[in-house]
Amino acid sequence: LDLALIGNCSYGALIDKLGTVKWCCLPRFDGDPVFCSLLRRTNDIGFYEISLEGFSHSKQHYVRNTGVLKTELYNKNGDGIEITDFAPRFMMFGRAYRPIMLIRIVRPLAGHPRIRVRIRPTFGYGWGSPEKTRGTNHIRYLLPNFAIRVTTNAPISYIVDEVLFEVTETTTFALMPDESLKESLHEIATSYLDKTVDYWHEYSRVLSIPFEWQEQVIRSCIALKMCSFEETGAMMASITSSIPVSPKAQGYDLRFCWLRDSSNIIHTLNKLGSTTTMEDFLKYISNIVGSSESKDGHLQPVYGIALETSLYEKEMHRLAGYRGLGPVRVGNKDYKLLQNDVYGHVIL
Repeated sequence: LDLALIGNCSYGALIDKLGTVKWCCLPRFDGDPVFCSLLRRTNDIGFYEISLEGFSHSKQHYVRNTGVLKTELYNKNGDGIEITDFAPRFMMFGRAYRPIMLIRIVRPLAGHPRIRVRIRPTFGYGWGSPEKTRGTNHIRYLLPNFAIRVTTNAPISYIVDEVLFEVTETTTFALMPDESLKESLHEIATSYLDKTVDYWHEYSRVLSIPFEWQEQVIRSCIALKMCSFEETGAMMASITSSIPVSPKAQGYDLRFCWLRDSSNIIHTLNKLGSTTTMEDFLKYISNIVGSSESKDGHLQPVYGIALETSLYEKEMHRLAGYRGLGPVRVGNKDYKLLQNDVYGHVIL
């Protein structure tokens, strides 16, 4: 569970120390996981891997005060690559631009590194692999509800056949909905990276950070920001489902918003000066209160990130669960509970 979080408040992804995407739901946080090897027993589908031949060790860090992740992979011969992962977000035309896009930039660091790229999305919570077609510079994956494509400047045959190839120049991959790029891949990746770094730096710069534990507080604020669904203002308890808190505990789907946590979140964001996120969350709470009038003022303990009220819980037996600690659940039956303290938390 030592995973790095990247996101742009539209979706999120979890990446391990080797630079493999282990969890990612699309087109939003509570969607069907396109990558779900975190909850699979076998490592055959549901991941996005860039591996180095003869791998020996890795290093990983965020670009300081940002949500941009860098992973360095080295082999026994001293060959190395750097993988830069980020979800673009920045201001465009006076509003936040947060596309459903995962950009991965692979840069050779030393020697003559050879990599293998394996992109194996899935659907139906691990039910199967989508049909794929190839273009000149992209691979299209046909999921039941929508299609995604990976555009790259790497040879498409190498990606489709998952063969080793030498990285002699910067290689870029852009996973996104099945739409054509309006600019060159290199220009988009470079521009979006610079603008995303600038956005996170500006976000961090205006925070009211205490004298002690500055690095940890900033990182926590960025993580909290990435766990918000900015379209509605909702704050999720987690971007994952069915991760148990201990080997003997059950896991639950936590990709929803609990009102019990709301007053603590508001208090913390206000204290740290993250007022925009706080205002968005207050709008979300206000919408919940407004819609409750038709139900005699009844408030549920938990709501969906787009104000969904019926969060029917079911078990997805196609996934074994984290380390086999199933079952994997979708939805959360807590929405049926009667908890009177939620009224107090909303008032606070």
